[in-house]
Amino acid sequence: MNSKTETLVIGGGIIGIFSALQLLRSGQRVSLLESGDPGKEASFGNAGCLAVSEVVPISLPGMLRHVPGWLMDPLGPLSIRARHFPKLVPWLMRFNQMGNDAQVEKASRAQADLMKLTESEWRETSNNSNFADQVTWNGKLMVYETQKGMENDRGYWEWCQKNGVEFHELSGDEIRQMEPALTTRFAGGILTPAYAHVSDPYEIARTLLDRFVAEGGTVITARARHFADSHSLLLENGGTIAFEKAVIAAGVWSKKLANDLGYKVLLEAERGYNTTLPNAGLKLNRPIMFGEQHFVISPLACGLRIGGAAEFAGLSAPANFQRSKNLLKIAKKYLPELDETEKREWMGPRPSTPDSLAVIGQAPRHPNILFAFGHGHLGLTQAAGTARLVQQLANGEKPAIDLSPFSIERFN
Repeated sequence: MNSKTETLVIGGGIIGIFSALQLLRSGQRVSLLESGDPGKEASFGNAGCLAVSEVVPISLPGMLRHVPGWLMDPLGPLSIRARHFPKLVPWLMRFNQMGNDAQVEKASRAQADLMKLTESEWRETSNNSNFADQVTWNGKLMVYETQKGMENDRGYWEWCQKNGVEFHELSGDEIRQMEPALTTRFAGGILTPAYAHVSDPYEIARTLLDRFVAEGGTVITARARHFADSHSLLLENGGTIAFEKAVIAAGVWSKKLANDLGYKVLLEAERGYNTTLPNAGLKLNRPIMFGEQHFVISPLACGLRIGGAAEFAGLSAPANFQRSKNLLKIAKKYLPELDETEKREWMGPRPSTPDSLAVIGQAPRHPNILFAFGHGHLGLTQAAGTARLVQQLANGEKPAIDLSPFSIERFN
């Protein structure tokens, strides 16, 4: 199959779908390339949070001292498979370099700019009739069992405050009033009002895809192989797609495509695990993050989703669903009445960079090619803002924010 398009978006996750729709609405002829069912992979099973208040990078001063304990704890939030460790070393070295005040300030400022844009874009999108009842803006609750747990996170919240994130400290009694289903007595918590959750992340992606197709967009089902040159892409089925402009939005698979063009990028598949309980038997009003245990429970239309954990094992290693079982075990400590009937376990690869910033912008030596990948835990959140930036770049407009911190040049 050989075809030609004005603008080719490579990758049918939430970033690619949203970008394709905005490009189409700006007047371009757009084709979306996806090897499977659009909206699956990491876009399918995430926690469903629009985490616009999460502006602070993961690598913080002092974090490394916790890593040995996390790795040794079978219920801990981090796992690295020994076979993959040598390949992970460059990423880990850069991650370590990011854990100082100067780098955290720089990354937080850039992330805050993108979050302001993405919140504005999501609020506009969620007011559309196509998204009625699919987005709820009622905040996120972070709960702590102990005062020590709150104090351990004090530095994180100070960084949030420096970057304009609104939050409110709550007592244990206030937490129970907000979320009566929580039986554990918590020492305190923090509410971040600028936070939303969606009814189902897959349904959000499919709603956007339906609009893209209804408004004249084309979906091509095929797998990208490599770039033949800066205006044509070879496919695994032997076909070729010629294009005037291309957007690489293929999640963790974007690394290979960027490498084809001669660009280095530190991008790892940070595998996340979760369990969805369609018959949970209790109600939560908003996403709840458990501070000491580093996991989240989100109320979705398809059930309560219990997720978290980070596993570095590469793309091809089989899933270890013991990670999902561990998260469920921890959750039942706080919500012992959870009903596991018809539970569904899931694993997906988050495309993560060591500085927690996505790669967004023009390819320096290929100005007709745009990058839009590497959003880590924040793909759903930052999809709306990233799509607007892609549309602006593709149409020769000035981007709404400074994109230099997101440039692929930081890895080259």
